[in-house]
Amino acid sequence: MLHISLLKESDAKDLLQFELENRRYFAASVTDRGDDYFSNFQTVMADDIGAQKRGECQYYLARNSSGDIVGRINLRGVEVQANLQTASLGYRVGERFSGKGYATLAVSLICEKAKYELNIHQLKAMVSAQNVGSQRVPEKSGFRVVDGIPTRFVSNGKTVQAIHYIKFV
Repeated sequence: MLHISLLKESDAKDLLQFELENRRYFAASVTDRGDDYFSNFQTVMADDIGAQKRGECQYYLARNSSGDIVGRINLRGVEVQANLQTASLGYRVGERFSGKGYATLAVSLICEKAKYELNIHQLKAMVSAQNVGSQRVPEKSGFRVVDGIPTRFVSNGKTVQAIHYIKFV
């Protein structure tokens, strides 16, 4: 069983523990958040919750039936394009929960929430071409690859090729 809930101030302690516990694991495939993120965590949380309140993004925590944070799911950059409300999807699952279907389930839940509660019509995701596990998540969740958009980004000092995905919800 998995439950997703909007990030709130009372999640700070659990979220910091989750991020610290998984820092090395995440840094192996995505840009490390950096020391300032952790030393200024209360400020980061306040900024994130403020951005949520302004409608700029939605940050969700995925928790298992024991209440452990399994991962994070984010919707950012909500905007209207050609009469469609779109958002960019991001997700990460902790190392001890990886490979167990949690990311796919969390993304499926957020797709339902986007459609029925947030009035979002289209979700976009960008995944590293080297991260096969992360590619499987949008593929299993009904996203399709968007061809012709070559994107490279720098992660941990290395240039990485990205794959773009899109889904109409």
